[in-house]
Amino acid sequence: MSAWGWLERAARVMKGAGRPLARWSGLARFMDMMNARPAISQAHAIMDGHAFKVTMDEDARRAMYPISFPA
Repeated sequence: MSAWGWLERAARVMKGAGRPLARWSGLARFMDMMNARPAISQAHAIMDGHAFKVTMDEDARRAMYPISFPA
């Protein structure tokens, strides 16, 4: 399931490809199976309706790299 989140964005990385995972038949089949699941539709609905933070400020650095900010 964790691979889905990364593979879902393959089209953004591999620009111009209609089905960027087509040459990897196993990954393409995995994504087709995953995308057929109802939970994926729910995940897309959440992603479409959520404003994700896009700036890297100190709060974001603290969340991503907590070991760099001792208490």
